[in-house]
Parts: sequence; C-alpha cells; structure tokens
Amino acid sequence: MSGWGWWRPEVAETMPTQPALLTLLLTIAPLTIAEAQVPPTLPEHPGSTLSSGALEARLRDDLSALVEGEVVASDDLIAAIDRKTGGDKATRIAFGASRSADFRAVMAVMKRLNDAGFRNVALVTLP
Repeated sequence: MSGWGWWRPEVAETMPTQPALLTLLLTIAPLTIAEAQVPPTLPEHPGSTLSSGALEARLRDDLSALVEGEVVASDDLIAAIDRKTGGDKATRIAFGASRSADFRAVMAVMKRLNDAGFRNVALVTLP
C-alpha cells in the first residue's frame, strides 16, 4: 500500500466506510459546535458602530483609550467601561487596538478587563 495504491478497488473494499465517515464528520462537526453569539454583520467601515450592541473600547497608539467614542486615559479605562455598562459585568465588549499598538499594552488591558470581572470581551483588530 505504498503511494496512491490504497485507492485500488481491492484495497478500498476492505475499508469502504472510512471516506464516508470522514465526509460525514467534516460536514456535521461544524454544525454541532456550541452556539457563539457572533455579530450578524461586520461594520462597513473600520471605526463604525458594531451592529451587535457590544460596547466598543479601543486602545490607541499613544496608549490613550476610547470608550464609545469618549477619550479616556488608559488607567481610567476600566472605570469608564464600568460607568458605561452600569456595573453589568456580563455586557459584551468589543476591544480593539490598531496593528501598531504595543502588544504588551494590549494584553495588559485585556488582563485588567478580566481581573475586573468582564468575561465577554472580543478582541478585534483595527487598521
């Protein structure tokens, strides 16, 4: 059975269900994944409002932040998000950072969001 010889009819008869099972698995598996609340449509332009109703927070290159268009210092980001959500930790947050933003700073903000109890945070990239 070296090379492509396993496609010969006499070999295929000994394992007829494997290709069918593989096809079935590749078709059905994506349909059985747990439901994820994904925004139904993406915004037309980067920076426009998401249609999913998630609170938008962004880290800018100068490490200042935007929460729903309001400029806040990076240190005040969690307090600003807490104000905007009314203390509801289950609120979905779309957290974005430009590609040129410092990766460590982005991860530090993500950690602070997690430590503050915000668990529904989606990380989105910005141009």
